[in-house]
Parts: sequence; structure tokens; C-alpha cells
Amino acid sequence: MKKLIFAFVTLVLLLVCAVSASASEAPVKMEITARPEKLIYSVADAVFRTESVWNEQTETVSKVTYSYYPIDFGGLEITFTYADDSTKVFSFDENMSLAGSEFTVLNKTVQNAQNQWMTEKQYNVMLAFGELTAQYQVFVTTQLPDADKTISDISIAEYPAKRIYLDAEAFAATGFNENGESVEYKAYPFTAEGLILQVTYADGSVQFCSPAVLSALTGKEVLINDKQTVASEWTLGENQVNISFGELSARFSVYVDVQGHKFEDYFYIGNNMHEADCDYCGQSFRFDCEGGAATCAEQAVCTICESPYGETLPHEVYYVKDADGHAERCNNCDLDGAAEPHEFTAGEYDKENKHALYTCSVCAYSVYGQPKGDIDGDGKLTAGDARFILRASVGLETLTPQQTALADADDDGILDAGDARLVLRVSVGLETLNTFIPVTE
Repeated sequence: MKKLIFAFVTLVLLLVCAVSASASEAPVKMEITARPEKLIYSVADAVFRTESVWNEQTETVSKVTYSYYPIDFGGLEITFTYADDSTKVFSFDENMSLAGSEFTVLNKTVQNAQNQWMTEKQYNVMLAFGELTAQYQVFVTTQLPDADKTISDISIAEYPAKRIYLDAEAFAATGFNENGESVEYKAYPFTAEGLILQVTYADGSVQFCSPAVLSALTGKEVLINDKQTVASEWTLGENQVNISFGELSARFSVYVDVQGHKFEDYFYIGNNMHEADCDYCGQSFRFDCEGGAATCAEQAVCTICESPYGETLPHEVYYVKDADGHAERCNNCDLDGAAEPHEFTAGEYDKENKHALYTCSVCAYSVYGQPKGDIDGDGKLTAGDARFILRASVGLETLTPQQTALADADDDGILDAGDARLVLRVSVGLETLNTFIPVTE
């Protein structure tokens, strides 16, 4: 009896340990063991979305509206393999509930604005559990109306809850009011974008499509009567819309708002302009950049697109100056120009004080001075000044230091016949000389 009880207890302990080990161990492999071979979506299942897309040809951003279809994981089964080679099979929903946040679906859309779950195409879907991944393929198709079947009814499967029209889209129309008077009014075109019909066949089967697809496949026109009137073109608020297909008809309502364009994202396109797409109608518009203040160092920054534009301003120059020359500085930037000599112009000569006011034509620096070569101080360079300089150069005349500086007309530091010759040529108009010796008034 004791041996029997001991064996029973040992068996229970072994089972408990086995269960604990199985519950605590992590899977080492994940496989897709059952999957839907083909997913069939109707047009009514599509989700419509608008995104900004970069156009490589025009190098601009434009908004694209497209439709895509949700992934259906029905029928999908996943098998986990553990270290002891045991396996467990779960459906997708069971995995999500048991594994919680550890179980994820990677790149589940592989969709873009040009290719949203295109029909008759195969797609890869990647699943992940921790570091384990598994991939499977789905083949997608969409249902379209059957032209060979008899349509017994149409109804609205999906329609726009709200339509926003722009005053800029309105066109002028002429009609008659209830009194028979001709009146002018604004009309807004109705767009059936996003409208999906539910088509019921005589055998009771149902399919979905847009009015345009139904017309193309059956050869019968789908008429949309937007019920606009002369007195009130698309009344703000709720409006009734009737759709007819042969003798069949359906009605739905749209809520209409009429307003101006709305812009949020602006892109600088060069030439002092920016571009923006209207958030309501998707049209692209170009505008001149505006606002901001340019300096000599930086362009103005547009207050709308926040991009630099236009030209920089000229420097707001002032001069640092002294007797040796002047240099440019700017009040708005770190311009530090090189020093340059003055360009003096002589004012009227004051014979009494024997000087003229010399003023720089660039920086306006001014100083009183006596013209070089004017030995006798009469304000003119004459043959008499040249003769005096020539005599001084050979020691026949004695000069004061001031006269010596005046006599060195060519500024070479040597008093010689060349100085006399230069003064003589200036006296007869063959040379010009505008140098001077600064003097104190």
C-alpha cells in the first residue's frame, strides 16, 4: 500500500513539473500552418486616404487620394514549436489574446499611394512573436458587378458624409425663379467621388461598385440628380441627392459646406515663390513670398513658408578714417574693409592764409593744405615756382623746411630738376598735380 501511494505521489509531481516546464518555456519556432489562399474584398470595403506624395519629375509635393483594403486574418493558424519538439496550434485571434503585446503584425500593408492592395496580385504579410517571425502570402481580388446578371435593386452602400465646396469653384449660371424672372446664381459641381452603390441581383446576391464602374460594365448610364435650385445652389447644410439606374433609384443626403481655400503646408519653389495644396480641393497654388526683413548679411525670411528669399541689402557703410586714409565698416554686419588712401579734391584757395580745404570724395575727411609746387604761396603753380625750385636744386636758393617740402613736387624725397620740370608742365596744362602739405589754420 505504501509503495502504491509513493508511486502515485511521484507521478503527480512529475506531471506538475512537466506542466510547469511546458508553461514556462518559450517557443523556438513559429510557422504559418493554415492561411487564406485568396482574399476577396468589395469596393465598399475600401478605406479612402489622402497623403502627400513627392513627385520626382516635378520635384514638388502633391496630395494623392487612394483606397486600400484591410487585411483579413480569418482562417489564419500559427504553430509554435518548443525546445522539446512539442507543438501548439493557435488561430490568429487566439495568439493575439494569449500573447498580448508580444505578438505583432509587421509590414502588414506594404501599400503606397501608387499600389494599394492592387487586385489580382500577391502580397507578403510578416508576423512576429518576440524575435520569431513567419511570413505568408495572400492573393487579393475585388468583386465587380456581373454584366450578365439582372439587377433588381440599387442602394447606397457608402457616401460622403460631408462635401466641402469652394467659392472659387463656383460657375455663374442663369435660371428662372418661382416668379418666372431670369436670375443669376452660383452653381457648384457635384462630385460622386467616394460614392459606392450596393447592387442586388435577381437571385438575391449582392455586390458593390461605384456609379462609374456600374455604367461601364452594363452600358447603362447612372444618373445623379443633385437637386440644385435657382434660389439656393447647394444650400449650406443637408441636401438630397437622387441616383437612378434605368427604373431603379436610390436617395441619400450630403451635408454641404461652401468656403474658401485652406492652406497649411507651404513649400519654397524658388524665384521668390512658394507653393501650397488646398486642404479641401487638393489644387496646387503658387504665391509670392512676403514679409521678413533682409539685411546685408542675410535674405529676408518669408513669414508664410519660412524660407529665405530675395536679395540681401547693400551694406550700411560708414568709414573709419584718419590722416593716412579710410576703411569701410558696416552698421549691420562684420564688414571690415582694408584701409585705402584718401581721394582729395581741393576747395577754393585762401590767398590770405595760403591754404585750401582738401576733402576726400569717398569718406569726406578734410584737412587744410598748401599745394605742392606753390613756392610763392599764390595758390597757383607757375613758371616762377618752377624756376625757383630749379635754382634751389643746384644750391642757388635757400629754402625753409616748409618750402623744401613744397618743392618736392613728385614726392620722391629728392629735390632736383625733375620737380622743377613737373611744376612747369603743370603750369602750362600738360600735367595735373593734386598733392599738398597739411597746414594749421
